[in-house]
Amino acid sequence: MLQALRATKAERNAEDGRKREEVLRVNAERERESALASKALAELNEYVADVNLAHQSILSGNLARAQDLLARHQSESKKRFEWRYLWHAAQGDEHQIIAKEPSRVLSIANSPELLVVGLREAVNIYGSKTGSLIKSLAKPGNSVAISSGGLLATAGKNSVRVWRTSDWAETLALTNYSAPIAFSSDGRWLAANSRGGIRVVDSSTGQLVAEIPDSMPPFAFNPAGHVIVVDTREGILLWDLKAGTGLRLLNDSQGVFNHAGFGMRDRHALAFSPSFRSTLPTVFLLRSRFHRMGVFWLRAPNRSTIPRMQFVLGTRRLEKW
Repeated sequence: MLQALRATKAERNAEDGRKREEVLRVNAERERESALASKALAELNEYVADVNLAHQSILSGNLARAQDLLARHQSESKKRFEWRYLWHAAQGDEHQIIAKEPSRVLSIANSPELLVVGLREAVNIYGSKTGSLIKSLAKPGNSVAISSGGLLATAGKNSVRVWRTSDWAETLALTNYSAPIAFSSDGRWLAANSRGGIRVVDSSTGQLVAEIPDSMPPFAFNPAGHVIVVDTREGILLWDLKAGTGLRLLNDSQGVFNHAGFGMRDRHALAFSPSFRSTLPTVFLLRSRFHRMGVFWLRAPNRSTIPRMQFVLGTRRLEKW
């Protein structure tokens, strides 16, 4: 009898042990499922956030950033319609990668023979046809410009330098000048920013040709090289370099660059049409994160006057369309 009671008690204890084990197992399974669900939710939230950021990057023209965001989910998201759509859009038009730089690209200039890439602490020169590195200058490249006369100008925050492209010898150094810079079409004159306003100098001697009072970037020469357009507090001004006086202010152009930020003033955001009959900000360079600028002209420009070649700035690689 005693042995039977003991056997019954052992069986009951074993059954209770099995029940406790079953409860623990069920709880462990639930916790595992909950953890997996939390992980899946976190991954989904990360995916949604990256897709939204990629979409915004595509709209702002930063295709490289969009590709980086979408590539994080490439393995598991190829079947999703929105991922495939954005991935295709992030590839942009047919293009080729010209150069991959170790730091952010700040400026570019190109000619039939050369492609110049300005970085924070260097200026790299590539062959336009081969894409191979020809020369690297250990100077700031906040702004770069190539003249038709075989000169290259580079600018930092406090100085502008001119180089001869035939042997890369430095021919001119200007202090108290800064980015941005631009050559006239014949390469005779060089314009640069300064504390006193936009200055135009002889690109060979550095002799001052003109200093436009109360002027500021952006600016551009007309095709003939005798007129420069600049921004002022009163508006966008056309300045006659031969006469040394202003020609006219563009109507309703006052303050057009005030909300674009300092970065926009460091770029070539003003351009003449080839016929010199219109002066307009180039639309594809006048977009910032928060503003889209207006277009001003002396007469309606022909769509064909807008260059077909575009470069992407601000990334570590240079692409051409």
